[in-house]
Amino acid sequence: MASSKENAAACSYRNTLDSSDRVRYDAKLGLIGNEDLYAFERSDWTDDVMLLTSITYIDIMNYLVFSQSPYTMEDLRGYTQLDAYNQFVSGWVREKWGCMKEDYCVVTAKVSV
Repeated sequence: MASSKENAAACSYRNTLDSSDRVRYDAKLGLIGNEDLYAFERSDWTDDVMLLTSITYIDIMNYLVFSQSPYTMEDLRGYTQLDAYNQFVSGWVREKWGCMKEDYCVVTAKVSV
């Protein structure tokens, strides 16, 4: 059960979104049984990398470059976002955690600045 502090964080994040972003956020939460990410218990998360799906550089490139923007409905063409992948493989992303909700693996991490 989520604490009132966790529920407040979940509600406050959702409430910061404009109406179109809130619709997209709610749709994503619908995939995992409408559980808000900010209300997950610490015990729900694991650092077992075997839980994570294998993702290749091509998968990331296809997503960042060729997936459709929810704002313009055109290809993202996020070539510069591929820097995020380079930061990941260079060790900037740490404390990776995942948990299974419905048929999805939800992932969170801390990123060095």
